[in-house]
Amino acid sequence: MCFGVTKVAVFIDSDFWHGHPKRCIMPKTNPDYWVKKIEGNRKRDKLLNAELKKSGWTVVRLWEYDIKHNFERSFQKVLNAIGEKQV
Repeated sequence: MCFGVTKVAVFIDSDFWHGHPKRCIMPKTNPDYWVKKIEGNRKRDKLLNAELKKSGWTVVRLWEYDIKHNFERSFQKVLNAIGEKQV
């Protein structure tokens, strides 16, 4: 989701696909593939964050677990980012 006027980009990252340090549970089958795949996703996320920030965007990344279990706090992070960018 992007808030173009304020240049805030919000990403909701899957705990598995984006490799949450504590909640990502690797499959027992084909672990080499999955480690490489998830490391690639994380690397791509970092590159995208850097590109967006360089272009003047604020990047907010939320974990899926956090949204499910503490929606208010996650929503507040988005509101704070939008508020910081308002003129």
